[in-house]
Amino acid sequence: MADKLSLEVVTPFRTVLNENVVSVTLPGIEGEMGILPEHVPLLTILDAGIMSYVNDNGKIQALAVHWGYAQVDGDNVRVLAELVASHCIKLVQI
Repeated sequence: MADKLSLEVVTPFRTVLNENVVSVTLPGIEGEMGILPEHVPLLTILDAGIMSYVNDNGKIQALAVHWGYAQVDGDNVRVLAELVASHCIKLVQI
């Protein structure tokens, strides 16, 4: 059983992220969805929102995505988004 996901985030212009992560949270069109290793395969449309992931160090990272698609296949998560921004996101723990 794998304990990591391979996360790849791309736009039509560049690869934004390609790394192994513990979990991913996606802004689906019907609500937020959490992805863990060995998730059932799926293809879904993403809404504009915050995509977050937990990296190897246990730190939560976030990206703002503007519309796109996500494919989950085994331990691979691929996100194709129209726009992605990472520099404007600051997570605050309450």
